[in-house]
Amino acid sequence: MKEPGSILAGNAYYIKGLSHVGITMIDTLASICGYPKEVLAFNRVWNREVDEYTYEFIMFYDWFNLAVKTVDSSLHRYNYHIFEIDLMFSNGRFTINDNSRNIETRGLRGYAYPGVNVLDDKNRESGTTQFALSMLKAVEYIYQITTGQLDHTVNTPEFSCNNALIIDKIVNSFDKKEKVAIRENEWM
Repeated sequence: MKEPGSILAGNAYYIKGLSHVGITMIDTLASICGYPKEVLAFNRVWNREVDEYTYEFIMFYDWFNLAVKTVDSSLHRYNYHIFEIDLMFSNGRFTINDNSRNIETRGLRGYAYPGVNVLDDKNRESGTTQFALSMLKAVEYIYQITTGQLDHTVNTPEFSCNNALIIDKIVNSFDKKEKVAIRENEWM
């Protein structure tokens, strides 16, 4: 898959609470997809490891939806760590898996019927992310900002406030049992 087409749908999995690992999931999805127009929380599970709820929810955009789920279980203190994102594009599939350490892409190929495509599993591309270098890159970024070599553009206070707003809307949606609208920078 060369350049991604438009997003058609997505799924993601995370664990360990909405404000623990969930904020990282929201931050990642907002960075990739932008801010959702609405959210709908449809389930929550108490995570005994971090003593907070892990919410399952849908993020609604103009042309697609993202379902965010958990493998947390109130039966067990801890199952296993997961942080995965699977996006279906108009021209293929993009998957971040293995706790965000690997990326897999698949394009489309023709099928037995004219005008019908399927995912090209024979020509999938796999690679690693920069996860192993993330802390080193973070320290380097902070150093460049504090020494005036670089402007602060990643995870700005505005971006963080918008992500906190999404968390508040998810909790509010679960409590109200309905979809809740989100306006970017509503916190201002």
